[in-house]
Amino acid sequence: MPGLSEPHQPVTALPAEDVFTALETSRRGLSRAQAHDRLRTHGANELPRTAPRAVWRLLGAQFTDLFAVVLIVAAGVTFLAYGLEEPRDAGTATLAVAILGVVLLNAGIGFTQEYSAERTAQALEAMVPTHGLPGVALGAEPVAPETMRRPPRPPDESVLGAGLWPRVLFMGAFVAAVTLVAGVWARETGRPWQSMIFLVLGATQLGVALGSRVRPGSLANPFLLVAVGVALGLQVAGVYVPPLRDLLGTEPLSLGDLAIACVLSGLGYVVMRAQARLWPERQPGAASVAGGAPGGRSSRPTRTERSS
Repeated sequence: MPGLSEPHQPVTALPAEDVFTALETSRRGLSRAQAHDRLRTHGANELPRTAPRAVWRLLGAQFTDLFAVVLIVAAGVTFLAYGLEEPRDAGTATLAVAILGVVLLNAGIGFTQEYSAERTAQALEAMVPTHGLPGVALGAEPVAPETMRRPPRPPDESVLGAGLWPRVLFMGAFVAAVTLVAGVWARETGRPWQSMIFLVLGATQLGVALGSRVRPGSLANPFLLVAVGVALGLQVAGVYVPPLRDLLGTEPLSLGDLAIACVLSGLGYVVMRAQARLWPERQPGAASVAGGAPGGRSSRPTRTERSS
């Protein structure tokens, strides 16, 4: 592949056409046939699912790693020495008990961490229908038309660079604030506050997803609209469908309360659009494109430099 095989030359320094050629694509992206072929060749971009381990297996695994086995053997040898020695020393028995105590403490900490991690993973999988679908659909959102004409980002820049992390922090704080205000208000007024929090939290995030589109109001990515609609329907079902209410511990909302939750959730879209206009993403190399590189020298190579 041209350029990509050179270990000391970053991809960001290559001409765009060389990158397209190396990746066998173009400025328009992959065609449907190419995408289908690559999906068939490389498979879907997803993690393999594993069945959750039983509690007794998690607990037993804490006593089979090398550290635990060494300590158990050391405790056994110490107990054996205590039984064989004459006269018997209470300190030897105390040492053996202390070693076993370390084994049990280590097993307790490891079991707690692994059990919590597996339950968290299961909770994340349960959120896939309401959050995973819009997230996948956002990946199909068309990029801004001028994206390929922008300067490349520095290779060492963080994923949350270019002013992205303050925007993420602000929107996270906003969603949390709206949800908490709705929950406190519902509780103080005798309404089902758990249902209000459940619905406002999920629907506000869906509003943020719609507000983050590059081309809002267009049908360029209909899958996102369908995904948000399905996710919102599942959120509402969690409040009104009896089996889901029993599972989630929610109660049905009145039509008035449902309308209030929808209005509050719409603030996610409004604030996201306002933030995109008032606090745009900082583009890399803007100063170099507008006024040349620092020191008054243009950042573009001269004809002599290109020929050399």
